[in-house]
Amino acid sequence: MEPNVRSLPITIIDFLAILIPGFVWFILLITTFRVIHVYDVSPVAIYIELLNFVKMFDIWTPLLMILLSSLLIGNILKPMAMETAERILRLRLFEIMLTPFLKWYVDYERLNKLEKKLLKLRFPFDEFYEGMPYYEEVKIILKDEVYSASKSRKKHSSSSELEKKNSLNPDLMEFAGVKLFSAAKRYIRFISPTLWEESERMEAEVRMTGVLFLASVYSLLLSLLTGIIYIFNRGVLSDWIGGLFWFVVSVIAMIILAVGWTHLRHNEVSYTYMNVLIAHGAQK
Repeated sequence: MEPNVRSLPITIIDFLAILIPGFVWFILLITTFRVIHVYDVSPVAIYIELLNFVKMFDIWTPLLMILLSSLLIGNILKPMAMETAERILRLRLFEIMLTPFLKWYVDYERLNKLEKKLLKLRFPFDEFYEGMPYYEEVKIILKDEVYSASKSRKKHSSSSELEKKNSLNPDLMEFAGVKLFSAAKRYIRFISPTLWEESERMEAEVRMTGVLFLASVYSLLLSLLTGIIYIFNRGVLSDWIGGLFWFVVSVIAMIILAVGWTHLRHNEVSYTYMNVLIAHGAQK
């Protein structure tokens, strides 16, 4: 049965997946304006100024303004974050930095057999999953349940019978790529609301991590820009310890978020396909 109302936990997670990255970007954007006009700033200093600003006035009005600004920024970044993060991670620099860490989470033996590089694969990683037994089974289930009007296929159809059936409908043979992943999520939503909630939670986590990864990249570039501005305009970096700390934290956050985002995105795909098999099995 298809759910009519989103559950409260999913709504809260979705809300936080917009608010938290939006707030981080809000701090970074204010920092950018201050860097351009004042120079002697960092995100930590801006955050402290915001806290002092809130204390000066009625607490609810400034907090509401910050909340609304963060939500606005988060919603603006939401549609473009995944594709932008994916493009950035295809850069050779990230491949060199992240490969040692990603080997802990991803089957690199399979990648080597396929002669593919992990960060070069496009979401939802069909080349990686193609040929895996559960992926092929999901493809058969969704072809039958979603795209085929006939419900008469037997559980244990032979491969020749299945090929014959598919040949009667050319569209089924083209059922792959993003369409498969998208159809899998819609199938889960209709068949099993509980599993669909899990899928939605994973998507929100991936989106939040992706936007935070972009924020870490931006923070790293902004810290470098701040150092260059100091050098060219003042000849000396007055708070070089703070600047170095900002740079190091940005690098560490960028690596952690990049590895985490890649790992979570692969989990989202594999768990979605697994949930299709669970939901389909529960129907029998």
